[in-house]
Amino acid sequence: MSAALKEKIKNYALSIGVDDFGFAALSDYVSPQSPKIETIFPEARSIVVACVKEMSHVESPIPRLP
Repeated sequence: MSAALKEKIKNYALSIGVDDFGFAALSDYVSPQSPKIETIFPEARSIVVACVKEMSHVESPIPRLP
């Protein structure tokens, strides 16, 4: 994917309210609690990361750590 297309996707995500957005190399993802992404999506080459702040006035069923 070209840098121009990545920038266009990022700008769109930010314009609809995403707080932060980026792309990561598949090789950078390491999680002992989930399967390798290649086993789910064999042709994947990148990971799309979108961050949205949790609303402070919404109670979560999972308590936050201090």
